[in-house]
Amino acid sequence: MSEVRYRPFYGRTIAYTEDNIEIRKLFVHALPIEMELEVLSNYFNSFGRVLQMELTEKATDRRFKYGYVLYESSRDAADVLLKERHLVEEQLVKVEAFYSWGQPASVERCGSICQMSPIMRLNDDCLLCIYRYLALADQLSLARVLQRCPPLYSSINLGIFKGLSLWHIRDFLLLFGQHLSQLVGQIPRNHHQRLIEYLANHCQRLKVLRLRYSPLSLRNMRKLFGQLQQLEELELSNCDLSDESLLALSHLTKLKALNLCYNDMLTGRHMDKLPSSIESLDLLYCFDLQFALLPSICSRLPKLRELSVKAVHTEQTDVFRALANEHCCERLERLALKTLSYQEQPLHLEYVAKLPALRQLIIHDSPPSLELLQWLVTYKAQQLIQLESSSRISLDARQLELVAQLKALRILSLPHHNQLDDEGMAKLCSLQDLREISLQSCKRVTEQAILRLLLSCKQLHVLHLERCVLLFGQLIYSIESELREELHSGCHQRQLPVQLFFYGSKINEFVLKHPDLAGNDVVHVELTLCPNW
Repeated sequence: MSEVRYRPFYGRTIAYTEDNIEIRKLFVHALPIEMELEVLSNYFNSFGRVLQMELTEKATDRRFKYGYVLYESSRDAADVLLKERHLVEEQLVKVEAFYSWGQPASVERCGSICQMSPIMRLNDDCLLCIYRYLALADQLSLARVLQRCPPLYSSINLGIFKGLSLWHIRDFLLLFGQHLSQLVGQIPRNHHQRLIEYLANHCQRLKVLRLRYSPLSLRNMRKLFGQLQQLEELELSNCDLSDESLLALSHLTKLKALNLCYNDMLTGRHMDKLPSSIESLDLLYCFDLQFALLPSICSRLPKLRELSVKAVHTEQTDVFRALANEHCCERLERLALKTLSYQEQPLHLEYVAKLPALRQLIIHDSPPSLELLQWLVTYKAQQLIQLESSSRISLDARQLELVAQLKALRILSLPHHNQLDDEGMAKLCSLQDLREISLQSCKRVTEQAILRLLLSCKQLHVLHLERCVLLFGQLIYSIESELREELHSGCHQRQLPVQLFFYGSKINEFVLKHPDLAGNDVVHVELTLCPNW
């Protein structure tokens, strides 16, 4: 219900909603089903004259009913609200202020404009310009009066509701909900329940929904997703989901991407009931996930192309063998794994190399084993286009030799590999299809090694070199010189400008002192922090 504010008025008090609407209408609930209307009427008339009272049975719980009480005087309504407890025939009755839009004074607030008014004769384009000039709250106030509003929004972040009253939020979704195709953000805590209802009722054309840090009960999951039949992409990260709550998604037959990361209570039970239309599934940081259930989950998702999961210790160590040999992931192209470097039992990760469609492999926290790299060379040397290892444990010389044999690689990420030196970098020069490389915080990478790699890999055009302490600003001019010579010789193959990402005090100072680097047609320099940090 609406938040209440009180103001003194000639020795008595008047209550106002959060929208500064005078309160005369009250909401009563938790009424026992046997309580008579006459008894309740006598009680509320003891505070002042009641103009209207109405009660309705609660559909979800036949033991109770609810309704409203409308007072002639706002001072009488305030007296009711100021009383802490309401006992009617020894039964506790709950009383709250009714919503702003249900108060009689709200009609006066909205007002109306004569149809002959100049603003009413404006075409949609002119009206659109006026609306865009206004802040959101003013847009909604104008829309209430005009009862005419162009579709200003097709995508929103829920953060725009911060500071808005529930009335404003309700009107926004009534006006624009049917036009929204994408919605992201955190559900405001103070209007959590009502906003879920409004999203379900007024945003039924949503195709993309990304909710974060928004706890969702089983009841709210059913309420919200019972209406959103058009969803194609859904994120529910850090939403305190239970296994049972996933059953509320089973009917979303158009769903293609589902992100459930950071939901600690998910074990994998009922995930085999997820829509078979899913092509991308993110289960990273679901710490209670029973890893042994992964084959049965994947077997129910025949269109699955992308999977992110935390691979943890389990008594069943042949999960990846099952994924490969039991044809659970025939279409899986991208696999992201978060593994533990101190794994007590082998997970047989090498079997992922036998997944028939695998093209992208991302491994967090621990490096790819020698066995895995050997299998990748055997089965995927001409197919794997992306390999990422974000472990702080460096690959040794033998492992780098195997990486260099993955001839189809286009994206290679080896951040924090402190043992990667000029000799190791020289091995990577054989990757002729390489387009992008990430070497953040590789402490032994030199300028000569970077230049050699760039000249050897004719397709390379994105280099992440943040916090590589042996690199200095002069490298940028050396790269520019080599690229211009490459252009002049007619051997140019790579996409320009080459993008160089740096971060570090020496590089930062150099770039800031050389404004001529901005707008360069062959080299684009950006100072940025790496998202992995």
